[in-house]
Amino acid sequence: MKEKREAYNRPSTAQEAVLREIRQAIMTRRLKPGQWIRQLDIASRLGVSSVPVREALNTLEAEGQVVHERHRGYKVIELSSKQLEEIYLARRLLENEVTRRAVLKVDAELARLLDDSVARMEHLVAINDVLRYAEANRDFHFLLFERAGLPKILSMIEVLWQNSEAYRSLIASPAWYKWAQEDHRKILEACKARDVAGTIDTQDKHRQNALARIIDLLRGSGA
Repeated sequence: MKEKREAYNRPSTAQEAVLREIRQAIMTRRLKPGQWIRQLDIASRLGVSSVPVREALNTLEAEGQVVHERHRGYKVIELSSKQLEEIYLARRLLENEVTRRAVLKVDAELARLLDDSVARMEHLVAINDVLRYAEANRDFHFLLFERAGLPKILSMIEVLWQNSEAYRSLIASPAWYKWAQEDHRKILEACKARDVAGTIDTQDKHRQNALARIIDLLRGSGA
């Protein structure tokens, strides 16, 4: 996972650069659910051919972030409230299991990494860097998940996070960041104490609050 995060942050090929560009656009809602992706515009803006754009879109389709329609191209996936609830249910079931195993393996090194991650998020909240906060938030949770030593389940969790990427950005706001950081600090302290039940309980509430807020906003917008 560390290598994957580094690759994500520092694209080294044209395909990785395009992949990061589209992911950022989805995460920040420059590309919204249901919106068609203009491949030629992306290729022109990044100074690449159509090949890495198409390869990147194939990757995003496999991750569940975009869908392809024959003769029309690719668009950002649209999810109903029911589909989002199913994604979050699957996340809860899988994340609780990896957390149960991971917390018992928390050592001084992991505690330090989690501490650094929370501090980094605090800084990003202070400067209102939405994109980097979203990436740091992801890193914080996956630092713990990967300690469970269940790579196949971890990959499933990654896909579920990717599926709902465009919707989590709906709740990005200073107020939400404040609530989220309170949860992250509670998760951190529970991990340091190797408190399995406390960590899972806080994560459950954190996840459920996010889902409830997302669905409220979708219903309010008529989506």
